[in-house]
Amino acid sequence: MWSGNATYLEPKYFDHALINNLAYNFFYAYYVIMKELTCEEKNEIIDAAFIHYKGNFNEFNAAVGVFYLGFKVGWKPLYLIHSRSSLKKYEKILAINFFDTFPEVGIYANKSAAWGLAFSVSNFWKAVKGEIKGMRSPLCK
Repeated sequence: MWSGNATYLEPKYFDHALINNLAYNFFYAYYVIMKELTCEEKNEIIDAAFIHYKGNFNEFNAAVGVFYLGFKVGWKPLYLIHSRSSLKKYEKILAINFFDTFPEVGIYANKSAAWGLAFSVSNFWKAVKGEIKGMRSPLCK
């Protein structure tokens, strides 16, 4: 895994036509945004959350599922799959910030039907808020 500083990349290295392409998503998620947490670090987060959690196990189970899914699809597709209130609840359960923990776009973001549609709108957050009809979808293609 590449662990250097991402600031060395200059815009001339990016072909802007590739923004909608999977190759760009892979490169962006794994080399530009962040290094992925190790299995031990992920387990520490889950263990700490489990120790301190009091409440409905269904919610805890959903939070753990979103935690692992977030590393694969990224936080942007998660916001198109789940409601903002649910994600905030899961962040509180896990005591993490999804923006800081997950890549913006993961290597499997293209599996989200809504993520594919998100490129057709000018404002991502309007799609997340539901102001653009038909954008939010839990469908996996």
